[in-house]
Amino acid sequence: MLPGGDQSTAHSITNAGVVVGSSKPSGTACDVAVIFHKAAAPERIPGFADGDCSDAIAINEAGTIAITAGPRNGQDIYRYKIGGALEHLGHPGDSPNTGVTDLSESGEIVGVAEATALTPSLSVMAFRYTDVGGFQLLPSAARWT
Repeated sequence: MLPGGDQSTAHSITNAGVVVGSSKPSGTACDVAVIFHKAAAPERIPGFADGDCSDAIAINEAGTIAITAGPRNGQDIYRYKIGGALEHLGHPGDSPNTGVTDLSESGEIVGVAEATALTPSLSVMAFRYTDVGGFQLLPSAARWT
């Protein structure tokens, strides 16, 4: 938990014991993405605007972290490499809210996004993000053949 905070959540762990999740600093409305190191105080992932909510959902063995973040009414996908810079990946299409669900060892991110005018028959849509292809919507189970 961050100093002065009153709650924390853990989502993913590496073989070396590095944990990612979120912590809620006292006096704030939102959780912030953090890295929980084995022998050190939790580290807030840098680069987010004050007032933005953020949650580190997954970490791979290379130290790449997949994060959901943004204002309460519209969240995007971010990627952070421990010791590096925060990278804003955005969201698929015009989806107003996007969330990470997992991260592969190769850095691909999967998640879920709210449906939009482009996908009116779905309430949510699954996606994959790759560096080469960007966001790719995945077909719903009813559309698999």
